[in-house]
Amino acid sequence: MHRPSIYLFLSVLLSLTACSSSRNATPGGTGEKFYEIQRKQSIQRVRFVKIGSETNQVDIFFMRNGSNNYGAVTNLQLSYSSGSLHHTMNSAQIRYIDTPFDARVHYFVPSKFNASMIDCELDFTLTAPGHWRVYLYN
Repeated sequence: MHRPSIYLFLSVLLSLTACSSSRNATPGGTGEKFYEIQRKQSIQRVRFVKIGSETNQVDIFFMRNGSNNYGAVTNLQLSYSSGSLHHTMNSAQIRYIDTPFDARVHYFVPSKFNASMIDCELDFTLTAPGHWRVYLYN
């Protein structure tokens, strides 16, 4: 019977999951969150990841089924407290932000079977400077 190896595998998996989730939510591992979501409508999940401290910017990615869905986003409206907007092939970037940074993201995406359009909205605040990625999952 190989129970010890299964237990070892599960304990390693749990520790890796705990490390990655704390890294994503709390830079520096302090346990303090550096973002707050005020409103979330028709978005299944939101993930904030701080990837660096060299620049102060926010990259917003629109995801579906594990891949980028930016091409299907329509009527994208972004309101934000500071910075300048740049569009790339797979994300919307707001560069040169000041913290605290407030943003509202409003857009439409097709439903799972492309039968209708879903109205999505997210209001959030970032309180820590740095280069952030925000993943919106529909």
